[in-house]
Amino acid sequence: MVMGTRDYQFTTGPETPLLPTATAPTGADDFVTLGYVQANFIPSGGGGGENQGTIDDAASLTDLSGLLFDKDLYRQVKVEYTIERRNDTFGKRVGGMLMAFYEQVSDTWIVSNRDYGANPDGEASGVDFSITTLGQVQYVSDALGGPNYVGKIRYQIIKRFAKET
Repeated sequence: MVMGTRDYQFTTGPETPLLPTATAPTGADDFVTLGYVQANFIPSGGGGGENQGTIDDAASLTDLSGLLFDKDLYRQVKVEYTIERRNDTFGKRVGGMLMAFYEQVSDTWIVSNRDYGANPDGEASGVDFSITTLGQVQYVSDALGGPNYVGKIRYQIIKRFAKET
């Protein structure tokens, strides 16, 4: 739906659309005055809802299923994530952001990821990301392993910047 010069999507969850009313906000400041919850406001170009995946103990590059960016459509992407990795004796839970820029001359994605909320002991997630020339997000992780290992990632595409025409 178009309001003014921006396209907005309103959701009550990852898949349930909420139809706007006549008093729908026209900008981020209107969420305060109209009493909207800002978490339900997704500017176009974002990825919508939250997704989940598995983080294995991976010493070599491993595809993160479902996270793929088309270099012919996008020049830059931003993804927020939370990662939880644990076994019977130790655990890591952090949030972070992956930012990537497609460099056309070298046909590569330049990737930066940063963990925000390190564990109380200062330990980061132990996961680093890269993107193939085909746009597939991949990761490597440190060796946490151990009995009953579980590795999870939850992520949301925050913004995809369109390629210049």
